[in-house]
Amino acid sequence: MFNFKCNTMKQTAVEFLWDMLSKGEFINDPEELFNQAKEMEKNQIKDAYNISWVLRDKPYATADKYYNETFKSK
Repeated sequence: MFNFKCNTMKQTAVEFLWDMLSKGEFINDPEELFNQAKEMEKNQIKDAYNISWVLRDKPYATADKYYNETFKSK
């Protein structure tokens, strides 16, 4: 079962890629780094789709709320 309650913030694929690029991680294998970010993005899209089905009957649940609770740091 999909667990949509998350106590820790996740890192978006964009944030992951930025962190790795700023640390110089792309020097060794830029294609692998890119593939990791693409895989993260794919999983995030799948998670967003799944959460939409879980919460579709709850009018107070919005995509913005899900994003803020899952990815946005305070």
